[in-house]
Amino acid sequence: MQRNKSDKTKKQLKLLLVDFDGVLSNGRFYHLPDQTRKEIGKAASEIIFSRENTDLVDGWMRGEYHFRDVHDEVERQAGIDARLLDRILEESIEHMPLNPSLLRFVATLRSQGVVVSLFTNNMDIFDVISVRQHRLREHFDYIYSSSLHGQLKLENEVLLQKAAGEAGAPLNTVVLVDDSLQSFARATGYGVATFLYNQYEASQLAFETWLERGYTW
Repeated sequence: MQRNKSDKTKKQLKLLLVDFDGVLSNGRFYHLPDQTRKEIGKAASEIIFSRENTDLVDGWMRGEYHFRDVHDEVERQAGIDARLLDRILEESIEHMPLNPSLLRFVATLRSQGVVVSLFTNNMDIFDVISVRQHRLREHFDYIYSSSLHGQLKLENEVLLQKAAGEAGAPLNTVVLVDDSLQSFARATGYGVATFLYNQYEASQLAFETWLERGYTW
């Protein structure tokens, strides 16, 4: 990036943390174009992500449950074939789009020396399917998922400090881009500047403008 006199008032950006759901992708688990399986997936999704199953989903994102365990529970509750749900979930990941504007910006930042890492509350299926399917290790320096680390990403500072430490970045040189108000509040509480990316691709220009006004790299 071209530096000028105004850069003296800017912070140094060393690490950008990128959320997955709602930022890098707006795809949805269990969503398929095929109408019959789309309806089955929708019914399962409504059960899994209901308020009554909040603890189940949180446990899934902490790596306490395998996706097959979750589907077995849906089969017990609603009679939907669990192994069919396995296949629907895996195929839905193949249909998830990635945010092209954000990926281009990530590539630019990395080419100029900024470490860019995925930082996501996610499930085992993300670790075993999404990362490979979408070649995420080619786009990001590190990937931190809650399921692999046994805790939600911002329930304390542990995962944040791990990401910053492995990037060699003090927290005042770290930025998080996330679509969650809860993540925004927690990250800023830990001293990490956060941009609320709440309109998917439509947020990209505002994000780049915000980052370039406040940071140099």
